[in-house]
Amino acid sequence: MISYTRPQHNLIDYQPWRLANGERERDYELEEAKPHQNALIAKLRGINDRDEALALRGQEILIDAAQFPALPEGEYYHCQLLRLQAIDQQGSKLGQVRQILESPAHDVLLIEGDTEVLIPYVFGETVLNVHLAEGRIEVRWDGLKE
Repeated sequence: MISYTRPQHNLIDYQPWRLANGERERDYELEEAKPHQNALIAKLRGINDRDEALALRGQEILIDAAQFPALPEGEYYHCQLLRLQAIDQQGSKLGQVRQILESPAHDVLLIEGDTEVLIPYVFGETVLNVHLAEGRIEVRWDGLKE
């Protein structure tokens, strides 16, 4: 399991969990959960035996973003940035934000278009503006240097 909550076990604080397998989504109430090593052990209401639990293996756990605490102006949750269209300072489309990689210095946007582009997420320097309602993020990108 990969949890995007920080710390990881904060996922326990959200109800319900929506489990999605790409074809189907279903909400489950969390009866109990606890951190265990690098994961969580959870009991979902209505899942009463091992076979039912194994059938849910590999599904994504989705949380309604309306439950997230409000952020200060200019800060964004990773899930808000995913799938935004990246536009460079000349107005050219670079592609979509497909992933956000964490690094010790700062997060890095993986933008997938005609090519893959990695852009450090440094607001005001490489990230110029975020327009959630318009589905785009403006970035400073000078292209590949030869």
